[in-house]
Amino acid sequence: PGSALYGRGEPGGTINIITKKPQFLPAGSITLEGGSYDHKRLEGDYTRGINDELAFRVTGALQDSDSFRDEVFQRRKVLNPSLLFTPSDDTKVLYEGEYLNHEQLFDRGIVILDNDFDTVPRSRYLGEPEDGATEVRAIGHQLSLEQQLNSEWRMSLGYSNRRSWLDGFSSDTELSPSRQSLYDDGETLTRQRRLRDYQTADHSFRAELSGSAMTGNIEHNLLLGADGYRYRLDQNLDRYRGGNGTYTLNIFAPEYGQDQPEVAPLNRNHELQHGYGFYLQDLMTLTDDLRVLIGARLDQYWQSLHEKVYGSPQSDSGNITSPRVGVTYDLTDELTTYVSRSRGFLPLTGSDANGNGFDPERSRASEVGVRYSDAGWYASLAYFQATKSNVLTADPVNAGFSTQLGEAKSDGVEVEASGQLSAQTSLRVSYTWLDSRTSKDAVNPDWGVEIPAGSALVNIAEHSANLMLQHHLMIRNIPSHAALTVNYVGERLGDTVDPDYILPEHWLVDVSACVEVLPDLTVEAAVTNLTDTFWVDNSYSALWTQPGAPRTYKASLTYEF
Repeated sequence: PGSALYGRGEPGGTINIITKKPQFLPAGSITLEGGSYDHKRLEGDYTRGINDELAFRVTGALQDSDSFRDEVFQRRKVLNPSLLFTPSDDTKVLYEGEYLNHEQLFDRGIVILDNDFDTVPRSRYLGEPEDGATEVRAIGHQLSLEQQLNSEWRMSLGYSNRRSWLDGFSSDTELSPSRQSLYDDGETLTRQRRLRDYQTADHSFRAELSGSAMTGNIEHNLLLGADGYRYRLDQNLDRYRGGNGTYTLNIFAPEYGQDQPEVAPLNRNHELQHGYGFYLQDLMTLTDDLRVLIGARLDQYWQSLHEKVYGSPQSDSGNITSPRVGVTYDLTDELTTYVSRSRGFLPLTGSDANGNGFDPERSRASEVGVRYSDAGWYASLAYFQATKSNVLTADPVNAGFSTQLGEAKSDGVEVEASGQLSAQTSLRVSYTWLDSRTSKDAVNPDWGVEIPAGSALVNIAEHSANLMLQHHLMIRNIPSHAALTVNYVGERLGDTVDPDYILPEHWLVDVSACVEVLPDLTVEAAVTNLTDTFWVDNSYSALWTQPGAPRTYKASLTYEF
């Protein structure tokens, strides 16, 4: 759990994304990729030194793909330049840039009637192609400084600025039963039409000091830091919402291109968040076998929200303390036990259907486990418990809006093992049992539906498992490897307020192979969902259910220079 260090996160932890950094020796690669549904992608990567102190790197990609979903397409452009300045062995200054442009036809998935997952083919698109692409754009800049002060202490500073935009039309299935003509004749689908225009601007900074010190026989690994952020979100949403039988589509014989209704303002959200935090962590080595970690983070935040159509200006602020403690003990050289406990919080953006802002999400997490490592094998067993309050969930009457559920609790056991079956073959297996439930009764006054304590959470399976087998071999003295992956996901609830809508379990089998044809030329091929299983990726409701992809082929050619 990382909330004691980084705050504003999930109780399960923080994902660390490591980007490709500039190198001083010239190197590069070009990858051509193609596959099912007219998938085409070009990737490039090049780096070199400009002089002894300055190096650059540029990575990028272009993608143009159709989909197993009728009419749906994706177009993507990505460019990531970076520049590294090293005036001395102790100083590194890094700039990283980001440009992203992603266009895709907005897609709410398929409809499921009476729990019949064969209601329509998984390829059936129920939106409107004439809406055109929804476009996502982003431009980001990040600057960091790493300074080694002496042999024991290091300082790091960072600043990032990112702006993003999302805009486009969509035609979405109406979720309100009283407005949905599909429930009358089983074939005529009533839709809404929407126009989204969202913009964000995010500024953040970080300053950190880390090092080690001794007090008597106790070694301290210390981390002190401060950070802050300013986040702005502007959400403009227009909508047409007719009654039963207006703006419809036959789900069995869709005819696209009909006259599209005009949209009118639904909400105009302007939200601003800013805050700062201070954190301190000490990892103490008490003996050769015993280590104790204590940490705490103090956050001050401010949040203002103005929904200009129905709501009035609102503001909130607060102080949040997020403590963290952990203990590890080595039973043997191969076997280690541990226990940890932490708290966290996450300010939530957006508003409900009435223009009211949300209270911050609070969380607390505990974990106890044992880890084994010996002779190339690693295994772990963990029991964890996480509780979150003020959890957001779908508002079933006001489609596309959210409401706060109350409190949810997850208990789980995770088992994982990985290692070498032989010098050429490796294995990784994992299994998770997860019991995620509401822990308090909740009643939403707007739609009058009671969600009792103990209700399951949507899209979370009680049982899931994964197996990956990889084998390295030589084919006529050519290095190669092949891999087999099997994923299992158990049954899941598919609708917050309909306990009878259950997503079916599924097994997915993927295979892949890679051949190093020449020292600088590699060919890869992969088949996902080898058995062509029908499966559901996720669901918002029975009328907004996203099917998973059928059997899909992909191949690539990479040239390195």
